[in-house]
Amino acid sequence: MRKNYLYTLILLFLFFEFITNNSLLIESTNSSIINFKNNLLPTLFPIFIISDLLINYNFSIIINNLCYKMFYKLFKIDKNSCFIIILGILTGYSNTFNIILNLYDKKLIDDKSINKIILFTNFINPLYLITVLSFILNHNIALYILFTSYISNIIIGIIYRNYNVNKSITLSNKTEPLFICLVSSIKKNINNLLVILGINIFTCIISNIIFGNSILGILFKGLIDFTNGLSIINNLTIKTKIIFSIIFISFGGINTHLQCINLLKNVNYIKYLEARILQMIISLIIVIPLLMTY
Repeated sequence: MRKNYLYTLILLFLFFEFITNNSLLIESTNSSIINFKNNLLPTLFPIFIISDLLINYNFSIIINNLCYKMFYKLFKIDKNSCFIIILGILTGYSNTFNIILNLYDKKLIDDKSINKIILFTNFINPLYLITVLSFILNHNIALYILFTSYISNIIIGIIYRNYNVNKSITLSNKTEPLFICLVSSIKKNINNLLVILGINIFTCIISNIIFGNSILGILFKGLIDFTNGLSIINNLTIKTKIIFSIIFISFGGINTHLQCINLLKNVNYIKYLEARILQMIISLIIVIPLLMTY
């Protein structure tokens, strides 16, 4: 009951802020929609569709067969999780959630496998990262930070290699006709993207209302929404921009965490949060040599 009172007070506070800060509400909503339209929708939607089609035509099985021995030695994962790592590296964590959900719906992975693989596939879309950080910092630093993200995930995978060791599910994937699979994928992914948009709008509004533009405010905004955080660090010193970029990318942002919880209903969030904090620490250690050059 006390928890309900607390939630009610928080919601009433937010409701009052929404009413009294109408211009900020409109600005935050519009900026989230523009960011979604210009950056997320063009990259995520086609990737979601192609990933679904690849799984439908058993390309995931080919990847799993090629990579299983190496990945099992490193991470002790089941065979059907290999495809998640490869596509996650290439496309980023929003698509990782989508791939996991797709494989789960087809009964190719189970809850135990999900709760392991989600710990060390926190990869950001490389094209997005290099594009944004090349503008904020420079191309070489962007590549270094991308490398840091890959290495930190590998280290976390090794740390948790004995967690949730699972036998491979050997059920074959039933192939659907192209048109049926395409239409089904479009319907599903439009809904998933709308959820992502809604979460981004809400977290953007909250961060803009509660936090100012101080360094601490920028830090909190980035922890809530890493894309918003990266967009407002341009005026900071180079060292601070590097540190904040590492923190935002490693943590992923509360909005990404909400996407994870929403799409993957049975995920162990405490373990996922533990892995994200550990990734921040590892990434900051890896980036020390770069910081020492400035």
